[in-house]
Amino acid sequence: ADPLAMSLGDIFPVPVSLAGVPAISLPSGTVRMNEKELPVGMQFIAPWGGDARLFDFGKKFYDRL
Repeated sequence: ADPLAMSLGDIFPVPVSLAGVPAISLPSGTVRMNEKELPVGMQFIAPWGGDARLFDFGKKFYDRL
């Protein structure tokens, strides 16, 4: 409900986009906060040209959840 908090949450993927490196965000479970289950995600970043390796890693990570 807090617009400022929501905006601050959006700043984390911006530097990766500006750098032009491949990145992927995957769901990685939930956390309980204030009596609510909230989703948690992880962002993985690869070097330039590492797209295929990143997708392979992401699939393996997601399959283990």
